[in-house]
Amino acid sequence: MRTFFNEKLNSRDITNFVNNKDKYQISFGSGLLLVRTKGNSISWQYKYKFGNKKYVYSLGTLSKLSMTKAQELHKELYLKVEKGINVAADKQQNKSTKLDDNIEFSIAKLANFYLSNNKNLQKNITYLRRIQSLINRLLIEPIPELFNNTTIKNSNGKNITIYDFLHNIPANNLTEIEIKNFIENIKNKSTKLNIATLLLSMYKKALLYKNTTKITNNPAEIIKTTEIQFDKSQRSRIISDIELKELFALLDKSKNQTLATAIKLLFLTGVRKNELLKAKWYEFDLYNAIWELPAERSKNRKSIKIPLSNFTIELLKTLQSNSSEFVFSSLKNKKYKAVDSSTLNVYLTNLIKGNSIITKLITPHDTRRYVRITLSKILDGSVLEKEFICERVLNHTITLPGVNNKTLTSYLIYDFFNERKIALNKLADYIINITK
Repeated sequence: MRTFFNEKLNSRDITNFVNNKDKYQISFGSGLLLVRTKGNSISWQYKYKFGNKKYVYSLGTLSKLSMTKAQELHKELYLKVEKGINVAADKQQNKSTKLDDNIEFSIAKLANFYLSNNKNLQKNITYLRRIQSLINRLLIEPIPELFNNTTIKNSNGKNITIYDFLHNIPANNLTEIEIKNFIENIKNKSTKLNIATLLLSMYKKALLYKNTTKITNNPAEIIKTTEIQFDKSQRSRIISDIELKELFALLDKSKNQTLATAIKLLFLTGVRKNELLKAKWYEFDLYNAIWELPAERSKNRKSIKIPLSNFTIELLKTLQSNSSEFVFSSLKNKKYKAVDSSTLNVYLTNLIKGNSIITKLITPHDTRRYVRITLSKILDGSVLEKEFICERVLNHTITLPGVNNKTLTSYLIYDFFNERKIALNKLADYIINITK
């Protein structure tokens, strides 16, 4: 048996930890940790290895579990693991059994059921992963930062927590009002639309298996997705040069320079949000000023070499102190995870909130529209030549009137690298002049 020891720290250490909000966790030894969550609650956790895998067992919050009781419970769990019992797996199994006994399908359970029974999702692994991420962050383990409030009003006008709405109320008992209030509570409009569509699909799937799920109605049908979608003015949002200058001034003053740099790079490269946020350092050759975007992360599933301007390289170098493989690493798991895509939308919204010059919402995708319009304005050549270069900069598939697209794709293999290099350098100079 390994040496057991969980008394490295005392109550004074706990007090210091609670007061120091910059500290993420402290260790009591033998896998017992006191951890600060995103919502700033303090919880006890037991981390251990079983076989070749790592597991985390949540003991409870500090407010409900004293240090002495946590240490006693930890010792019991430690001894069980030593005897070959996977305590975290046992807890999950018991939790599922208890849920089955006491509650019909909740929204959270319905989400897992939808993932495992949707054959179309299983065929497209990339899409499945995106849906899994969306479901996990908003329906399984809701992240507070993605919502306007931690509670919503139920059909009786009383406040219920988001967690209770998702986990502790049978999905069959939820009303149209509760479903709609939950959707409206989500901050980002495009995310609202995605979750609304998902809830509608989840209930439809559950109705097909109603003998298993006990779902007999679909309260999500009340949601009119047209109410949640971006209206046409937002879809055609054009950022003016005056707004760009103001935005860059706000970015320069921002406390989060990592996300500020991400926004600037979107304007300088014209790439999509996820193509940038999931980028890894090995893709960049700063010496030769090239970023090779791999096909698996490109929307059209084609790799492309992106020329980098001097300004772009300067900004990337400010991020090189990051030890992660990702250029933009997650705050929660810096080494192995990229920053979440919705974070950039929330960051931009909060950055320009209440600004007298930028009065309309700016989304990360609006940067591509700015790049497209600006390049058309500053590039030399005929209209057709500009079109080709702009489409290549945005990594769009080029189409021509009256020409078969498959034929064009087969024969038009020239990537316009030199032309794109000139274009992006001109774009960088233009942005520098506008924002200085």
